[in-house]
Amino acid sequence: ICLGAQLLAVACGGRVAPGSEGPELGAGLVAKRDVAGADPLFWDLPLSPPVVQWHYDAVTELPPGATLLMSGARYPHQAFRVGDAAWGMQFHVEASAGMIARWVEDDGVDPAVLERTVPELDDVAEVWGEVLRRFARLAVGS
Repeated sequence: ICLGAQLLAVACGGRVAPGSEGPELGAGLVAKRDVAGADPLFWDLPLSPPVVQWHYDAVTELPPGATLLMSGARYPHQAFRVGDAAWGMQFHVEASAGMIARWVEDDGVDPAVLERTVPELDDVAEVWGEVLRRFARLAVGS
């Protein structure tokens, strides 16, 4: 998730750089790629699921052989899979209001970002909850 996606990309031969379009902060939408319909985690997500963005750097080049699963208007590499069991998401689906409040304070971001994002958290949780449960089942081998 977010930094983890960046680390996965670099560790597997991709690239990360400061976001040329500036930071992505707060609630937003990503776009599901057709190939995500066959992915063991993302297969049943809506075409434009809600997410929480909070990154200043971006994955600028996917690792060789990675599968792009989700894109965004500003940064195209929003979610990807490397091999059969490693996923990277350049966004947050686990964020709580408290986490976002800390990020706003720590980063000196306009509090309006928090006010716009918190009302979207229930939708994020509803859409992504089963994906996270599927990931947990895959991680433990069931």
